[in-house]
Amino acid sequence: MERVVESIEVPCCFAENGCTQKIAYFNKKKYKKACRHGPCFCPEPGCGFSGPAATLPDHFTDCHKWPNTAFKYFAQFGLRLQPGPHVLRAQDGTVFLMNVVAAEPLGHAISLVCVRPEATDSPFGCSVVFSCFTGHHQISTLAVVRCSSLVDGLPKDGFCVVPKASGGTHVVLQTTIDTELVYDVED
Repeated sequence: MERVVESIEVPCCFAENGCTQKIAYFNKKKYKKACRHGPCFCPEPGCGFSGPAATLPDHFTDCHKWPNTAFKYFAQFGLRLQPGPHVLRAQDGTVFLMNVVAAEPLGHAISLVCVRPEATDSPFGCSVVFSCFTGHHQISTLAVVRCSSLVDGLPKDGFCVVPKASGGTHVVLQTTIDTELVYDVED
């Protein structure tokens, strides 16, 4: 009887979002937490959009006109400091949101979140390098980028503060996002 129960397979509860996996019935709850097709949410106030993380970049760009940048892990890329969310798309399809908010009287606070259906352990880190004026050079590092479905909106805390620039200087955030490398080890 135990083998019969273990052999029962059911479709993923996120089949309508594109998941084609068949899961052993007894693993249904565990798989639901790990499925990348689970819902993520638009954090824009008043917007009720939800869907798989892979659908969010187009939604953010088309509906809210948020800037969108593709990047490669471990390769530095530049982002102009501008208030509001910025969509970052990794080459593997992972979606991040960098948000810049005013932090008066200091300047701007920067937060970063990896958009995933479940708040899982994150394999991602980030460093940001910038200069606000001649002689200034600052590096901020986020050892572990938080993962979120954005059901509670954008993060309220920042990992980096960019001081007010003198003379209207345009600050460029030289950003690097990294991920843990996983190797198959043969015995």
